[in-house]
Amino acid sequence: MKNKLTVLIITYNHEKYIEKCIKSVLEQKVDFNLIINVLDDCSTDKTTDVVNKYAKKYPEKIKHILREKNLGPIENVYKGIKLIKTEYYASVEGDDYWCDMSKLQKQVDILDNNSDCSFCGHNTLIKDTNGNNKIFTKENYNIKKKYSFPKKFESINFVKVHISSRVMRTSCIDFKELKDKGSLIWDSCSYWYFLSKGNLFYIDEVMSVYNYSGKGIFSGSIEAVKIKMAVENILRSNAEFRYNYNNIFMEQLLVYKNHFNIAEYKWFLAKYFAYWARKISKDFRNYFSNSNINDIKLLYSDYKNNFGDILSLELLTFYKQKPLIKCQNTKKSNVVFIGSHLDLYLKQNDKLFQKREKEVLTIAGSGFISPEHYYKDKKEKLIRKVRVLGARGKITKTRLEKILNKNLDEICLGDPGLLVAKYIDTSEVKKKYEVGIILHYVDENSEMMNKIKLNKMLIINVKDPVEKVMKNIASCDFILSSAMHGLIAADSLNIPNRRVIFSDKIVGGDYKFNDYYSVFEKKNSDPIDLRKIEIKEQDIKKYKEEYHIKKSEIKRIQVDLESMIFNI
Repeated sequence: MKNKLTVLIITYNHEKYIEKCIKSVLEQKVDFNLIINVLDDCSTDKTTDVVNKYAKKYPEKIKHILREKNLGPIENVYKGIKLIKTEYYASVEGDDYWCDMSKLQKQVDILDNNSDCSFCGHNTLIKDTNGNNKIFTKENYNIKKKYSFPKKFESINFVKVHISSRVMRTSCIDFKELKDKGSLIWDSCSYWYFLSKGNLFYIDEVMSVYNYSGKGIFSGSIEAVKIKMAVENILRSNAEFRYNYNNIFMEQLLVYKNHFNIAEYKWFLAKYFAYWARKISKDFRNYFSNSNINDIKLLYSDYKNNFGDILSLELLTFYKQKPLIKCQNTKKSNVVFIGSHLDLYLKQNDKLFQKREKEVLTIAGSGFISPEHYYKDKKEKLIRKVRVLGARGKITKTRLEKILNKNLDEICLGDPGLLVAKYIDTSEVKKKYEVGIILHYVDENSEMMNKIKLNKMLIINVKDPVEKVMKNIASCDFILSSAMHGLIAADSLNIPNRRVIFSDKIVGGDYKFNDYYSVFEKKNSDPIDLRKIEIKEQDIKKYKEEYHIKKSEIKRIQVDLESMIFNI
């Protein structure tokens, strides 16, 4: 008998839950054939072993689709949907499960008998890690059997159905007209997509369980990122429908009116849907007319073509998607981003009545270059009023708390340079060199280079354009650097690296390096001092093994940094 329905089990590192999920699908009592495709996005725990066990036990029913590398949720699920050949499909994430053995039978029967319906959903139980339960769709909705695409958005008439509850009619998907893959993947986007193709048939029964772990892509994000994701999905759906339902999605955006400005999302529209961005721009301004977007005056120095300063300008421009004002005046700048700039804002001893600028300075990931009282002519007071969104590390955070006499536990910690791998695409770069050497500009032409006894190495010039520097770093298996942002760029690419010392010319010595590494779980390995030892071929393997920074740590910090930039 031909398969009638495909179940997509979407999983990544669900070793504690995946078995229960698979069993809940296998236990379904149905009078039709179904196939189970497990979309395993290159799990790094024991999820793959569990899935393999069931795939071998039920080879006629379970297909384990294991990705060779982590694709991320959109590509993983989209590729899975493209493989569907059945009339209907359902999806469930590997940490959720179905709790009614007749769930699929009920939903397929309904869709068979209601050709006007594009999908069928039901109620869901939400379980959190503390054992608390709540119902997904509560009684304060107007509950009815069928819902159609509304002419006006009213939340009371907008019944929610969790992704684990849905059975979709596959024929409703038009891949040729689809503008954005995310319209089929993200929970709210896929809801609107299928509602635009027909009615939703709603069953007011709990037949699935959503495990709210607080570690998912959405649930694991800080509040600012959640808001950003929610807003982008509203805009994504609006663009998917060519703005034919603009009033509905604009009403939804009003919920977030006080949390963002136009610039953030005009960029989102322009990047993905250029033509329609122009069309919606006027509506945006009508709905968010109270937005007041200030020019970003970024503290910037082009001295010696410093890699960190250039990266600061390019990276913030990339994320804000608007021109920034380069400002070399500490009194006139309003943002400090990448770099050890905060010493410049310390008050000088001989200026007892130094006038403060009225405009607030935003500190977003910067740090100090030297310890307290390093400069004899400066005191531990700032010449500007500040708001602190982020600091490079714990040392800077503690120092700012002392200066400002306030708790800064809510700020982001990490050097924004860790986002450079998201700015420069190096995925096509092939490995050519065993080791890349990056010298701080003060170490140029250092005689200590003679102490590096390696054959296949590349000297990387940090004065080159950012893209060239990044692609050179990506071509190496290991990086040795006396420049801090050479190390940070390597970390962003998950390339093992180690600090080397050529001289004592770097201002502040170890201070800024210790600050940067303070945000990671393990203490970083001591730097290699070329004034004392040589580096030989056999040493590189040991240096690689001593590299402690985890990919998961970098990802976590990157998420927090993007949230921080969102609030600049």
